[in-house]
Amino acid sequence: MEVVDDSWTLVLHLTNSAVGVGILALPFCFAKCGFLLGTVVLLFCAHVTKVSCRLVMASCRSTKSLGFQGSARMTIGSFGCLIIEILNACFLFGSMVAFLNVAGNLSLSLIFDHWDVRSKDGISFFYVVAVFIFATFIALPLSLYATVRLLGQLSFIAFGAYALLVVHLAATALPTLKSSDGITLALWRPEGVLFVLPIFSGALLMQPQLSVVVDDVQRHGSSLLDAVGLALGVCCCLYFCVAFFGYVSYQDRVQGDILLSLEKGRSAWLIRFAFLVSLAVSYPLMLFPCRLAILGALEQLSVLSLPETLPFSGKHSRPPVTCWGVTTFAIVFLSALLAVVSPNVEFILGLCGSLAGSAIGYILPALVYLCAYDAQDWYRRFEATLCLIYGLSMMLVSTIVVFELEIPQAGMLISSSDNSATTTINAPAPVDDAATSATTFTFAREAINATLSLIRSNSSGRPNENGL
Repeated sequence: MEVVDDSWTLVLHLTNSAVGVGILALPFCFAKCGFLLGTVVLLFCAHVTKVSCRLVMASCRSTKSLGFQGSARMTIGSFGCLIIEILNACFLFGSMVAFLNVAGNLSLSLIFDHWDVRSKDGISFFYVVAVFIFATFIALPLSLYATVRLLGQLSFIAFGAYALLVVHLAATALPTLKSSDGITLALWRPEGVLFVLPIFSGALLMQPQLSVVVDDVQRHGSSLLDAVGLALGVCCCLYFCVAFFGYVSYQDRVQGDILLSLEKGRSAWLIRFAFLVSLAVSYPLMLFPCRLAILGALEQLSVLSLPETLPFSGKHSRPPVTCWGVTTFAIVFLSALLAVVSPNVEFILGLCGSLAGSAIGYILPALVYLCAYDAQDWYRRFEATLCLIYGLSMMLVSTIVVFELEIPQAGMLISSSDNSATTTINAPAPVDDAATSATTFTFAREAINATLSLIRSNSSGRPNENGL
């Protein structure tokens, strides 16, 4: 596999790999937790991601390894390297499921003026056909034959789609902002933070792609960290624009996939088509590291005996063609199958970010760093400890919230007559204090109770009903 050495090309790869379909759920996230609180959470997740990437590079430098997997092998052992491979594959696989979920929706919306993805009796037959056609005739050939350099050149298509979306949402939101009549924006909804936190974190996660777009993490050093910081800045600006303008345009009517909220017209059709093309380009960028992680895990389990092809070896030559092709077929069609049965994209992103994303993005980088570095660098160890606590907390609490929160099948935000957490611009509405307290602390109370029950069950040695 080819690697990337140019700094700007590296920034382009990291940005395109991180953005993905998470950008489509951000207006929904702003509606869930509020405009101001959503901005704070976005910046916080960007900072934690940069800290985590710095820990990964410091671990590689300390252990003189060629990648994060090699650093884990030297500090935690073969079992730690196996866990990283499995979690890396799970996170990337979940992202690919979300890609195909959105691709199926977009394919139908391009053909039909108005389409409900799911019928009343279950999954729409045409949605299933659209997902498997996209997976078979577009995603699979690109995953088998495209190179990283070619996909990097095609990444400009994805950025063009993002730019079109921002311009369209801004044009839709500006008349509403100018009139300022009837604009109701939620500024602070803390009850939605636990649900949107894994989506924000997963949308900014860049650690799984580092071993693919660079040949040697240790050799690049500070230049790689600068590229990560610049890519995070680009992602944050892009995310904020889409989230703000999308939330202003549709307010609490925004859907989990913002493309499903766009009104009919040529511009909306063009944006959907551009995003469909960008999904075709971005899907292989997720599949490449996922395929390497799966092959690495199989080799760790002694299921396969492969040449030096894996990220921890620092080489990127292909394994046997048969193994390469079978793995690619399995990944593509399994992701298509899960995309068919998954409820919606926000559930996929939330679950993927809270489980595999928190582990591969924050918990394991912190653990590897704490095992690799000495006790003299107390500030970095303090950062690693905070990163570890954050990852464990997000994995525990946010996963419970994602499973317990009721999300409409088509992704429509649950409407409520309670305006307690909403600040109305130029039109303040009366607030019910009792409803405010109940609505504001519902998620926090449920999360705390669930956490306490987990602690009691673990201390008593009996597994709870979720098997945690």
